[in-house]
Amino acid sequence: MKLSDMVKLVKLMTPNLRPLHQAKRFIKRSDSAISSFRGGFTLVELLVVVAIIAMLGSIIFVQFSAARSKARDAEREQEIKTLQSALGLYVNSNESYPSAATAVCLNGSDAVSTALISGETLSGVPFDPQHNCPADPSSTMPSASFRYYRYVSTDTTTYTINYYLETDTIPGKSAGLQTATP
Repeated sequence: MKLSDMVKLVKLMTPNLRPLHQAKRFIKRSDSAISSFRGGFTLVELLVVVAIIAMLGSIIFVQFSAARSKARDAEREQEIKTLQSALGLYVNSNESYPSAATAVCLNGSDAVSTALISGETLSGVPFDPQHNCPADPSSTMPSASFRYYRYVSTDTTTYTINYYLETDTIPGKSAGLQTATP
């Protein structure tokens, strides 16, 4: 069999294959096309993405901050109700409220807290989630700077508990100084 006959035979058997030199040219063109395309992002595209992520992050941060304030206010309201219930039990047992001629910061170790715990009306006195008691509670009301539960009972027939709410999300109450009485 002659060489030319063999080439014809191979061509007949593989009609869809390109000749070798055409394949090499095709591969060379593909490589140059890939190398001329530079993948990646431009500086402007990266800055736009970073700005969008920063805006979304700030929105989420504000939402979480507001949610935490609302949760602290709900906790404050629940703790004031717990204190009022404990004071109601205490007055039923002792026929008077714990005495505090000057304002007391309820912190668990003050005289009123000790009376409520020893009277077995509470196992522990709750205090504000952001507890920050001033040096002199009788002259400083609860505020944005001082968050605590302030108790006063001058005649032991009634009491006043002052506390501070951060938001106006509690129905019937506005943000700011609040007062609880029997």
